[in-house]
Amino acid sequence: MPVRLTGPLVGMHFRPPAKDVVNLLPAGCPLILQRQPDNQYDINAVQVLLPGFSADGQHAHIFMQFKNDALDDEELLGRLQDPLFVGFVANSEKTGGKKADLIAREMDGLGLLRVSAKLAFNPKGDATIETDCEPVIEEPCQSELDHVDEPDSHPTDATDDGPTGGYTDQHLPRD
Repeated sequence: MPVRLTGPLVGMHFRPPAKDVVNLLPAGCPLILQRQPDNQYDINAVQVLLPGFSADGQHAHIFMQFKNDALDDEELLGRLQDPLFVGFVANSEKTGGKKADLIAREMDGLGLLRVSAKLAFNPKGDATIETDCEPVIEEPCQSELDHVDEPDSHPTDATDDGPTGGYTDQHLPRD
C-alpha cells in the first residue's frame, strides 16, 4: 500500500507568475514532483511542476491570460513553459518541515526522477502537495513534441544519461 506524503509548496514568489497561477488552480490538480539532486543548496530538493501549461494544454485558459499579460515582459514570457516550474517542496523547519527529505528518499528508493502529485490547500489556504510517489504517466508536453526528431534521422545513444542524470523511469508501465 502506498504511503501518502504531503508538504508545503514553497518558493512560488521567486518564480512569477507561479503564485498567481497556483491560486487559480483547484485542489486535486495534477502536479509532477521532480528530484533535483544536483541542487547546490539542497541535495534533496524536489521541484514542483505544473504539466499542461501551454496554449493547447490542460491549463490553456490560464496560460493565455498570463501570456497576454507578459507580452511586454521578456523575462516573464520566458518563464511561461510547459511544464511550469512553480516551486519546491518545503525542506526546512522554517518553511514547514523537512518534507522534501522524505519524498526524495522515497523517490530515490524507487529509482524515480519524477512522481505524480496533486495540489492541495491547508486550512489557512496555503498551497501544499500530496503524493503517493507513483511514477508519472503523462502525455509529452508540447515543448517536448516540438523537439522530436523525424524517425530514423538520428541514431539513439542508449548510454546517454541525458537530462535525468542517470535516473530512470524504468518503473513506468509500458503499454
